[in-house]
Amino acid sequence: MSSIPPMPDANQQAVWIAFSRLEQRASMATGNPAILAKMGYQDATHFLAATEKCLFSTVDEILPLLLSPDIAPTMSAREICAAYFLKRQNVFSISVRNHATHYQAIRNYLPHNSPLHCYSVYLECRRSNYRGHAVETAELLAAYKQDVPILESGVMSIWRDTLFDFVQAEADFMVGDFKSAHQILTRVITTASGLNFGCADRSQFILAKLLRESGQPDQALRIWQDSAVRNRLIDNGDWTTLAVNYLNAAQCANDTKRADITRTELEASSELLPDVATRDSRLLGFQYLREGELATLEERYEEGEQLLRKALDFFRGIDPPCHEGLLETKIALGTYALFQDDLRMAWAIIRSLIDEASEKGCFPMRSRALLLQTWFFISSDPPTRIAFDNVLERIHMIQNPALMMHALGNLLSYAVNHLEESDRDHLLHRIRGLKEVLEEGCYEKLYQQHVASRFAPAMEERFERRFEENDPETAMGPA
Repeated sequence: MSSIPPMPDANQQAVWIAFSRLEQRASMATGNPAILAKMGYQDATHFLAATEKCLFSTVDEILPLLLSPDIAPTMSAREICAAYFLKRQNVFSISVRNHATHYQAIRNYLPHNSPLHCYSVYLECRRSNYRGHAVETAELLAAYKQDVPILESGVMSIWRDTLFDFVQAEADFMVGDFKSAHQILTRVITTASGLNFGCADRSQFILAKLLRESGQPDQALRIWQDSAVRNRLIDNGDWTTLAVNYLNAAQCANDTKRADITRTELEASSELLPDVATRDSRLLGFQYLREGELATLEERYEEGEQLLRKALDFFRGIDPPCHEGLLETKIALGTYALFQDDLRMAWAIIRSLIDEASEKGCFPMRSRALLLQTWFFISSDPPTRIAFDNVLERIHMIQNPALMMHALGNLLSYAVNHLEESDRDHLLHRIRGLKEVLEEGCYEKLYQQHVASRFAPAMEERFERRFEENDPETAMGPA
């Protein structure tokens, strides 16, 4: 192994600026022919063939490829080939430990000041987020920054900071600090759009997910349907991301009960899936899932159940199994059982789902299962006080503050009808605490939807008075 890192070539800065803006191999191949020449490639075909070999190589195969003059004719080419290799390893079924091994195997063969070192930190933090360790991202970033070079001020240092901000926003979103995630994403989108970084669209997509999860699917739908973004994906030939875009738009439209839009989006995704599913088979399962949800929305219950079970079988059968899709489908079946008033079946499904989601590390799905469990307390035959206490004890595991507001609203309805005033005050205090992790407008909208609109005005006014009594700032009076 080389002990002294090689020197960069004269084109390093220009090549990496192009990568920060184009990222996708097809975009790099067609978007800037002069950059391909600077990297030493004969043409787009030569570049695509070389990077594809790196993309699909194993950790044992990558080093000979990076050292091959035909694959990486210059040092800048070696850096970009390594970037695509690491990016390809950013598959959530591969562990963080394995990914670190990939990076360690090649790091000494790259210039010490290569932006790839920072890019590998970004990729590893993203993987860590999706492996259920989002709470550790800030600590990881702090530790990794000690191990990567400080880039000179300029476009590259701004790109590095933008990527690091992005993974922190993603982590905040995953652990339920929606206010911080929204603030950081807004900053990232402004910077990335202004400098034309490729992560601008990715940041918009995370924002769209955040908006949907915070009970604002109509705003999320506008982002997914942005024609400029879709046209860029088409121009870049990024059909996989475009299919994901359509499927997410369908989900948001279904949330707002706009079946016509859901249907249009699903028809668009279905046209892409025969080709796209060969690269990401999970998407076919999500197509079945969304079609099943649409059928349920349109009260085609038998067809809906068949499609949901088809999705269930699909997610189980692929290798590796898609746990997130599997659990989301099971939750949809639990919801279907609730629609059918099969409370016994729904309760059994949901209780098992909470444990399964915890075991698999699928915390967003666990949050949704816990919310479903609170629905029983607003049914015509609610569970016992013992069951209420059990659910209340576990509800802290909901990492989505919008779902938490909904769940607490359900439990508050039960408390108003069946429990003591102290129980209601406890729930009101927890609802009030969600102000810390939700944007003010979002909090007010959710409070109106899940609390204020569910009770008579006199009761809601009493809640507000209790809020003020329990608020230390209000209790202190004016300064």
